[in-house]
Order: sequence, then C-alpha cells, then structure tokens
Amino acid sequence: MSLADIWSSLKGLRGRIMVSYLVLMILVLIVNYFFVYFVLHNEMLRRIDSELYEDIYEFEQKTQGVKSIDKLASIAPTFVKHEEKGFFSSGRLIVLATVDGRIFSNKPELNSTSKSVNQISASSLVRQLRQRVEENYGDLRIEIKPVRSEGKTLAVLLVAESLVPMQQTLQSLVRDLFLASLISLLLATIIGFIFSARSLSSLTKMANTAEKIDQLDLNLRINYSGVQDEIGRLANTFDRMLDRLESAFKEQRQFISNASHELRTPITIIKGHLQVLERLKETDSKEFHTTVRMLIDELNRMTRLVNNLLILARSERKDFLFLESLNLAEFLNEVFLKARSLGQRDWQIGSIPEVDLKADRDNLTQVFLNLFKNAVRFSKKGDVIALEAIKENGWVKISVKDSGCGIASKDLPKIFARFYRAESSRSRASHDGAGLGLSIAQAIVKAHGGKIKVASKVGKGSTFTVWLPVSSN
Repeated sequence: MSLADIWSSLKGLRGRIMVSYLVLMILVLIVNYFFVYFVLHNEMLRRIDSELYEDIYEFEQKTQGVKSIDKLASIAPTFVKHEEKGFFSSGRLIVLATVDGRIFSNKPELNSTSKSVNQISASSLVRQLRQRVEENYGDLRIEIKPVRSEGKTLAVLLVAESLVPMQQTLQSLVRDLFLASLISLLLATIIGFIFSARSLSSLTKMANTAEKIDQLDLNLRINYSGVQDEIGRLANTFDRMLDRLESAFKEQRQFISNASHELRTPITIIKGHLQVLERLKETDSKEFHTTVRMLIDELNRMTRLVNNLLILARSERKDFLFLESLNLAEFLNEVFLKARSLGQRDWQIGSIPEVDLKADRDNLTQVFLNLFKNAVRFSKKGDVIALEAIKENGWVKISVKDSGCGIASKDLPKIFARFYRAESSRSRASHDGAGLGLSIAQAIVKAHGGKIKVASKVGKGSTFTVWLPVSSN
C-alpha cells in the first residue's frame, strides 16, 4: 500500500475510527497516570506519617514519668542518636527543644546546650523550631509533639522526614509512565491501523462492489465469510439486497419485453388493416366495415392492456387503495351475482361469515371477477364453480373453486407472473387476455395486506384462495 493510499484511507472512516481510538487511549492513559500518581503519593505520605508517629510514640514511652527539664535533657541525647532503633541519619530529622533554650538533634549543626535566662513559650518554640528546620533542610514532612508534665510544657519534639526521596521517586514514575504511554500509543496506533484495515475491508469491498455495479451487471457479490458481527450482517444484507435488485431488474426487463410484444401485435394488425382501408375505393363495402370492426376490437384490446399495466404500476403506490368498511357476506354475494352472468356453469355458494373488512370495494371486486372469469374460461358448461369463506385467527379465507381443466404442476409456480400463459389447455388460444389478470389480482391482494395462492390438478380443477385481514373495529 502506497503512502497516498494510506493517507486517503486515514481521511475517511478508517481515519475517524483511528483518531477516536487514539483520543480514547490518551484519555485512559491520562486518567491512569493521575490515579497511579495520587494513589502512590498518598501511600508514601501515609507510610512516612506512620514512621514519624512511631518515633513520637517511642519517645513518649522513654520519657514517661519525667517531670523536669533537666531529666528530659539527660535522656534526649541518647534518644536522638539511637540509630539501632531504626532512625535513618540520611533522611530522618529528630529535634528536641526544651523551653529553656537547649536543642538536641541527630543533626549536629542543630545541637545547642546553652540555656536562656527566660523560658520560651510553647507556641514560640514550635514556630521558631519549624522555621529553622524548613530554612535549613527544605521540603519536609513534619510532626510536632509538645512534651508536658503536670500541665506544664517542658519541651517540643519535632520529627521530620525529607520529601526529596519521595519526590524523586514520583518524578521517576512520571518519566517512566510518560515513556510507557508513548510506547503504548505507538503500539496501539500500529495495531489499530492493521486491525482497522482488516475490520473495514468488507466495507471497502462493499464500496468497490457498489461502484462496479450497474443495471446491466448485478452478478457481483461480497461473499463475506468472516465473523457474523455488525459488519458481517451488513455484508450479507448487502448481498441479499443485490439478489433482490437483480431479480427486480430481470422482472423489469421481462416485463418490458412482454409488454412490447403484446403491444406490437395489435399495432401490427391495426397498421395492416389501415393499409387495406387505404386501398379501398368504396367505403360502404362489406370489407370496409369488417376491417373497421377489427380495428376497433384491436384498439379495445390495447386499451384493456394499457389499463391493466396502469393498475400494476399504481399498485406500488401508497394511495393505490381507497379503503372503506365492507361487510364480507354482502360484498361476496354481490360479486357472486355479477359472476353468474359470465357463463352457464353449476354456480354454488357456501357459508360466508359475518365479518367486516377494511378494503377497496372496486379493486377487490376486480380480484374476484378475475378469478371467476378464469374459472369460466377454463371450464365447460355444467362444471362446478363454487365460492366459500371461513374466518380463522384474525384472517378471512375466501376460496374460488372450479372443476375445470386444471393447471399443470410445472406451471403453478409461475401462474401469477406478468404476461405468463400456461401451455396446452390454458394456452392463448383459449382466451384473449394478455396474461395480466392473475398478476393484477395478486398485486391488489398484497396491497390489502393479504395473500393469494392456488392449488390445482390437471383434469380435476383449480382452487384459488385469498387471505385478507379482518378489520379490528
């Protein structure tokens, strides 16, 4: 991959993911740094305070019962220099200052054995002692304990620990954490760059596939085989969408081809007869009137075809239906009466439940008249055509059954396809339709939220079943 490709990828989704990832890493490292720093800082101070309190407690134990300054002064030199007891001459500072001016310390430069004429107050002694050690020894952790006997302050004990070692340790920690953070960020950037490339490869492939797809070539697929995470689901959904698009385009091309063929035939007939009319010298001849009637028939057929195509086109629109409340029994009885005039058959109507539907009366009438016309067209005089309906599980199931010639099993899966005509007994010779009746019926039923199916056996007849949702009102 060239630098230009890397830069291009970083400017897109991959770059935004990487920046978000790095910002999150930096925030985590900053929070982690402050957490570790303050926890360690407080723990070290706690340990120092604990050791200082131990020194104070030990001094109190050694001076218990002492009531005079002189007695206290005699014990002090031994205590402050008692290294085997755990005092560290390099970092620990111990100072005992008596109110008469004497100072005993493990730091020789602080020692003073001279007495003052007037005793110093406890508060002044504490202030002077703190000021002196802070000026000479810098940043210290100080604990001060007055030494009292019988309500009088005899001396002040100051124990202190230099904070320099702690500060040096913390500075080293900050430096190490900073270096570790830089190394972590560098590794995270490299690993994130690699893994983001792998994670987004499917998205990149989808984009490249989409760029190559056009209406004439819908065969390309992503064929994702990785983990079924969000990206995997998106890739599979993309492939399924392409399957649907490819199927839709194939149906569209087939539809255009069939529509062109159906329209070409009447146009050719009309053109031929017009040429005949052009050559006729007598317009009142029998041939002239016959030709005019044929032209009108063909124009009527073209009109029906165009109207049917318009219905199919409008069936995809949301405003295709004009819904109203229909009583199923009244509606089907009305349609059945209209259908009886289509041919001399053994018309039968079964039980119909009293339910209400939200439906488009005109379009639904066209559905059942189409089914009755088919039943008449593919049956003969005396054959049974029956209508019945039942209600089950919030649906009404309406069946139109005939005992006609039936449909071959190989034709059943295609019977609702536009312009499809079954062969042999259900060929074009048997009717003058364009193969759109059942397609229109299916489109109208689907627009109502229902479904239509067919069951048939050759020589036994066919049963078309329509499921429609029952109104909740």
